[in-house]
Amino acid sequence: MYSGIVQTRARVVGVDEHDGALNVTVQVGPDHLKDVKIGASIALDGVCMTVVDHSENTVTFNAVQATIDATNIGDRRVGDLLNFERSLRFGDENGGHAVSGHIYGVGRIASMTKVGRGALVFVEAPSDLMPFIFTKGFITVDGASLTVGRIGTNGAGFELNLIPETLRQTVFELRGTNARVNLEVDYQTVVIVQSINAAIKRQGQSIE
Repeated sequence: MYSGIVQTRARVVGVDEHDGALNVTVQVGPDHLKDVKIGASIALDGVCMTVVDHSENTVTFNAVQATIDATNIGDRRVGDLLNFERSLRFGDENGGHAVSGHIYGVGRIASMTKVGRGALVFVEAPSDLMPFIFTKGFITVDGASLTVGRIGTNGAGFELNLIPETLRQTVFELRGTNARVNLEVDYQTVVIVQSINAAIKRQGQSIE
């Protein structure tokens, strides 16, 4: 599990195909790899990945075809920066919300407008995710725990208000408009919506 509080930006230093999978190697400061072990879970752009190799300041992961198809991890190239978060440990502060690292769909940054030192971002999302996205609700975008500012008028996406600290700590400003982003909707919201729909569909209604 993760908190959605991005700890640093990791730089991609290797992307290699091997046995039908991608080996992705990223570089971060040694402090972020303290006590890391093979088999540990680390979120890259919100995708829960398993460590298969590591050094003092690099860590390597395998991305199988299912992960490549369901996320933006296959878009990454050497030199790209990724949002990086180690998994939570018992007793850690959770300053975001409960994040699993399981991607529900891939969206697109449709617009990004600077507002002072922050930014107003509109993300287009797959239609099957929109029933689980609400104004002031949680959404994880490329691993960052964010609050939905509003739903688009056509219901095809949502708006985010990014503060300067979020822009500084994450990769959003570097990628900009048209970038594909990993989306994880809040699991508790999914359960509530699906439970309500299951209860009221017998009456021919739905909240979708």
